Amino acid sequence: MPPNKQKLTDEEQQKVTEWLNAHCKDMVCPVCGQPAFQVQSTLGIVQLYGGGTTILGSGYPAIVVICSNCSNMLFVDLTSIELAENIKER
Repeated sequence: MPPNKQKLTDEEQQKVTEWLNAHCKDMVCPVCGQPAFQVQSTLGIVQLYGGGTTILGSGYPAIVVICSNCSNMLFVDLTSIELAENIKER
């Protein structure tokens, strides 16, 4: 079965987790203040309106991080984690 192009591979998921652990050690949800999150494996694109372009056109490749307590969603730019090129090649 071919890989799902809209999901992170296990290696990419590990890289996201390591990046978050290194850069967001004390991260808490801005809504409820809890420190527990789930990193989703499905890719997202944060769309830009009114101009501007990125490596994928008019949006930022992102991964969704969801608060385990209140379900608030945060988006982490995959360009910062150096995964955007992997996504572009799919």
